[in-house]
Amino acid sequence: MDNKVEILAPAGTFESLKAAVSAGADAVYAGADRFSARAYAGNFDREELLEAVDYVHMFGRKLHLTLNILMKESEISDDLIEWLTPVYERGLDAVIVQDLGLCSLLHEHFPDLAVHASTQMSITSPGAAKMLASLGVSRVIPARELFLEEMRSIRQNGDTEVECFVHGAMCYAYSGRCLFSSFLGERSGNRGRCAQPCRLAYRAPGDKTERYWLSMQDLSVIESVPELIEAGISSFKIEGRMKSPEYVSAVTSVYRKYVDLYYSLKEEGRPEQYCVSEEDRRLIRAYSREKTGPGYYHQRNGRSMITVTNPSYRSGGGLGGSDSGSFAAAAIREARIPVRASAVFRKGEKALFRLSSSGACAEAVSDMEIQEAQRAPMDAGKIRRQLEKTDRYPYDLIWDHLEVEPDIFIPVGAVNKMRRSAFSELKEALCMPYRRKTGSERLRRPQNAFSGMTRDNDRMSNGGLHVLVSDMDQLEAVLDESGVSRVIVESSLLTGAGQIRETGDRIHSCSCGREFFVALPHVYRPDSESSLIPPVFSDECIKALGGCDGILARNLDTAAELRSRGYCGYISADYMLYAFNSQGAAALARMGFGGYCYPVELHRRDIADTEKAALSPEMDREILVYGFVPRMISAQCLQKNTGKCTRIPGFLTMSDRRGETFAVQNRCDSCYNIIYNSVPLSLHSRLDRLAELPGCVHRLDFTVESASQVKDVLALFTGETDKVPFDRFTKGHFDKGVL
Repeated sequence: MDNKVEILAPAGTFESLKAAVSAGADAVYAGADRFSARAYAGNFDREELLEAVDYVHMFGRKLHLTLNILMKESEISDDLIEWLTPVYERGLDAVIVQDLGLCSLLHEHFPDLAVHASTQMSITSPGAAKMLASLGVSRVIPARELFLEEMRSIRQNGDTEVECFVHGAMCYAYSGRCLFSSFLGERSGNRGRCAQPCRLAYRAPGDKTERYWLSMQDLSVIESVPELIEAGISSFKIEGRMKSPEYVSAVTSVYRKYVDLYYSLKEEGRPEQYCVSEEDRRLIRAYSREKTGPGYYHQRNGRSMITVTNPSYRSGGGLGGSDSGSFAAAAIREARIPVRASAVFRKGEKALFRLSSSGACAEAVSDMEIQEAQRAPMDAGKIRRQLEKTDRYPYDLIWDHLEVEPDIFIPVGAVNKMRRSAFSELKEALCMPYRRKTGSERLRRPQNAFSGMTRDNDRMSNGGLHVLVSDMDQLEAVLDESGVSRVIVESSLLTGAGQIRETGDRIHSCSCGREFFVALPHVYRPDSESSLIPPVFSDECIKALGGCDGILARNLDTAAELRSRGYCGYISADYMLYAFNSQGAAALARMGFGGYCYPVELHRRDIADTEKAALSPEMDREILVYGFVPRMISAQCLQKNTGKCTRIPGFLTMSDRRGETFAVQNRCDSCYNIIYNSVPLSLHSRLDRLAELPGCVHRLDFTVESASQVKDVLALFTGETDKVPFDRFTKGHFDKGVL
């Protein structure tokens, strides 16, 4: 059967890579010692990557390289391309990427290299997949929170392949929409250094003790293999680059077994007989947390998906007795390549050694002619033993012909040299179909579409503040402020086309030139339940949005939806639609964005470097200078998990072991939670440093503040007062950045 689903296994070390191949993985994904979202995995240096590429290709498998972190301006450079070029030339099959700029850069330098969009991009719609396809992305790994039907829709309508996770650990937040770890310290999940605060205990409303409200159970969908195959999923991804070779071997072998079983049953016309044995269920739960489940494929959220009382792994991997021994043994049995062999040893001639495998051939001859033995002749058994010493090559020799005349002599060293030469030549022959050649022109930085242009700051010439409001009292407080040049209103406040137009009229009438923007939801899933499609996406509302000055998009999904529905106006990208570098900003411009807000994890020097690069000079740029920053965007609902779903938007609070309290907002219009930082980000004490970035407008985001608090904060940032209206605040990463 053609186009069978790929089984993609993790490899944090070379031993895990060998275990994955031995267990039947079609492809293996591994990280580099640079630019990987699992910085604490073993990872590979470049020489090891070159060896890994050859190793998997000898078996006819593939290697995917994870470069799935956000990259600072100083990192996304020609040096990165030069570092990657030898791996590309060796035959690297795909690169998994989170950074929008890197997507574009890789496609421009290496147009025949497959680029896969990481789940860190949190793609939830076919429209966003199409936008990424315009950057050269050939496969999307969507958000893990999607229903299976949503995955199917992306595969059918998104112009890309779809890869999905089938086994392993799960994040509480939409991947890439989590700043929890970085705001606890400097360890950013977007940079591969997550400290996993979701695995800690927290106190929720009504709790007498702390519990693990943010700890997801592990994923296991072995029972649902037929459904996922029939949905058109291209690749089954097993999580676990930080896990052992034993884990990789066991889990990969079980998925290999049951994927093959389903295809076999389907060919025989009895797919309904698919069934997983209890023994394999036990094996696949090894090294999992106490609770495993099918994830989000058929369930939007719920307490049953959380390890409320125990987030730890099973003691001893959940195996006992002989199971544990066979589990470990499976990981150390290296896969072997069957090789047909023949050899001829005749007096007066040079010895000949021939090999062939999978259409690849190799041949070696001895340096010297074979002599008649004076004493201790070489017999066929001894020669065969020497030739079968495969050393580091995973070959199993199958002899077609071995001719050894009697009473011959040839030095053992000569036989060994001939053997090593033939083995090396066969390896090259097996890998040659995957090799590429790269001309020096590929290493030149591609000409940018924006080069030679100068910045056009007409949108920002009045020097006013951009202000986002989350309730009507905050909006009333902002309308009187002359220092505000753009008012951004949360779409959840605008329940109909008439209200959009009325709000726009009020904002425009208060000040000449003041702009009215609408902020779209953090999460948008157009193929989910219709009741959870926010009103702002109705035909009437989208038509009314055409009268706004612009849209603030938090994700590619909402931007793609508006464009597909005929919205031709201005769209600006929020700080979680990461323009982490100038290439990322240019990629947003190519996808139709007119501006962006700098990510809050950037150091001021990183912002300055990006400003200096000026690859997208006509875009307007914001810097968030005040606001309670979302630590997490999650499909889970704290209110539902601690009580019951009321479908009433609002705020709850939770606290950590140190007594820090976090506001948790229910966004019931799209069914997700926002967990905010415990104190606001405020750069009021860094206005001198902000002045060094004159092309960037300052933005203030209001969430839980009262109208009077809004006025006090505005007075601080407009210079009307130097009185700080809050006791505690953080400067975030503006002075320290992230690792």
